[in-house]
Amino acid sequence: MCKKVLNSKVIPRWLPPPLGFLKLNVDGAVAAGGSKCGIGGLLRNDIRVILFQFSEPCGFGPPALIELLAVRFRMLKFLSSDWCRQFRLIVETDCKLVVDWMSLYVDALLSFLNLVSELSDMVIKRGFVMRLTPRRCNMEADHLAKAGIG
Repeated sequence: MCKKVLNSKVIPRWLPPPLGFLKLNVDGAVAAGGSKCGIGGLLRNDIRVILFQFSEPCGFGPPALIELLAVRFRMLKFLSSDWCRQFRLIVETDCKLVVDWMSLYVDALLSFLNLVSELSDMVIKRGFVMRLTPRRCNMEADHLAKAGIG
């Protein structure tokens, strides 16, 4: 996801999806105190063209819940789009907990279990790919999520 260069420094670099896939980068942001939250992200194709982006307020809650809601919001939009019939989806987030819950079925909090189960079913049934990406490679989605806070 990120490319190593001389002197072992890491340069942030978003990698495009392979042919036949679209890549959805999502993020959730929570303001200090947790009273305001935002979600954001963007969908791109294999030649780096942004097909859509979003930045919206998202009520309030703990960071992991906001991240799950960001994933759900755009996965449902993707499923209702024409792109769903033509492409598979790669979903990238910088929240390890969410990726673990959805792909490894690691102990999701009981209060999130229904949401995690719903998203995991979408990933499995539709052949989506769920990936953890370093925050420095997900900065555009991070900025959009923070803008959604208002």
